[in-house]
Amino acid sequence: SDKCTSRLGRRRPYILFGTLAAVAVMMALPILTDSFHASPDAWKQVCFIIGLGILLTAMGAYRSPAVALMPDVTPKPLRSKANAIINLMGALGGIIYLIITTFLYKTTADVYVSYLPLFAIVGGIMLAALAVILLCVDEPKLVAEQRRYEDAHPEDNLTQVTENGETLPKDVKRSLGFLLASIALWFIGYNGVTVIVVPVVSWFTWKFTGQWEQGRTGWAAFAIIIAVLGLLTAWSVAFGTRENQGGLRAKAEANGNPIEAFKAIAQNDQLLWVALSYLLYSVANVATTGVLFYQFKYVLGAPDSFSIAGIIPVITGLGTTPLYPVLNRRIPRRWLYTAGMALIIAPMNLPVVIVALVLFYLPAQTIQMTAILSMTDSIEYGQLKTGKRNEAVTLSVRPMLDKIAGALSNGIVGFVVVAAGMVGNATAADMTAANIRTFKTCAYYLPLAGIVASLVVFLLTVKIDENMHAHIVEQLEGRLASEEADKQ
Repeated sequence: SDKCTSRLGRRRPYILFGTLAAVAVMMALPILTDSFHASPDAWKQVCFIIGLGILLTAMGAYRSPAVALMPDVTPKPLRSKANAIINLMGALGGIIYLIITTFLYKTTADVYVSYLPLFAIVGGIMLAALAVILLCVDEPKLVAEQRRYEDAHPEDNLTQVTENGETLPKDVKRSLGFLLASIALWFIGYNGVTVIVVPVVSWFTWKFTGQWEQGRTGWAAFAIIIAVLGLLTAWSVAFGTRENQGGLRAKAEANGNPIEAFKAIAQNDQLLWVALSYLLYSVANVATTGVLFYQFKYVLGAPDSFSIAGIIPVITGLGTTPLYPVLNRRIPRRWLYTAGMALIIAPMNLPVVIVALVLFYLPAQTIQMTAILSMTDSIEYGQLKTGKRNEAVTLSVRPMLDKIAGALSNGIVGFVVVAAGMVGNATAADMTAANIRTFKTCAYYLPLAGIVASLVVFLLTVKIDENMHAHIVEQLEGRLASEEADKQ
């Protein structure tokens, strides 16, 4: 959408057609499931999978431009507050969904229900939101006003030169602190879900129904708690950070149409290699973490101890996240990434689950932070190589890879548990040696191969590091200074 030149603006065309496509496909999915329930057919399953892929693509086509519309039309001093409102709307959307489902579906779990009414209501809400965007948001006019505001209020480089070299002002350091705290809290919350999910869901179910189990009321209460915590974490960034508008960003060339943008991304070999390495790691990671509950329930016969799988990453995350910048001062990123991969490979052959989990989660933050920084540095690499700067597209690669891995996680988990016989009324006592062997192969040994492949790709192909990036920035700044001199 950065390259769109429509009369509707850069973002609204994607929002328009993406939303319409998403609503159309979304209405077809429950019809397919109803038809499959009445008359099972393999082709209906294939159509459902294809439709789901189209739906996810359509949603991605409008969601990112919808979020990007905010900074386009909002003055910089107000962007943090505007971002907070966007996050608030996401949390409110989740709460509205829970309220709708509570009133629509009150049947027991063993009775088939059609989700067509739910999808119809959600589709109506989406169309109403689309109408508001098209009728009330004049994107070209607001963007023009925003550009005039920026021209009248130019921003200087945020760094300050002291006798000790360049440093960040106190308010910028405070923003950086809020950002790092938010990332740390996000990881804690993400892994904390594993810690509290069983006891919280069981407790709320017992409170409302008198039965100690994982019921619908418990899951609804759990979702509301997580939504509130996520909202508070997002606000810490929205109200506490400040965006830096450097010269390289402000003076970047126009990037042309979308085809030219993707062509420039395709020419950024360092971004693509980092992305491939990270994708292999992410898929392998979710393949293992997604089935840990089944490890505790069917292999160890101790589902109540599953919270251990969440406590361990919280503790390791608290220890490794603050250490990363300290270690990175003396150890290059590529070797931190290599060390992290080596630690992840190790626990696959350890018999003790707790020790294995510690070694498995210990390098996770190091790997993810290295991948994030390498992808970020590839922005300048691509700018130097192609003459085009593609921040939005480049920075969206890692979230896209996470979404791909997350989408694959459900399919992987389903395949593993079915193949290992961990379905229905089966218990740990019903597991045979063949079941356990199948589970270990799918949950540990095959992901191990993916992690090894990720490490090999990173070591052999990823060349960009701190020194290379510093040299690239120096070249870009020299080129920019030369261009400014030629204009005078």
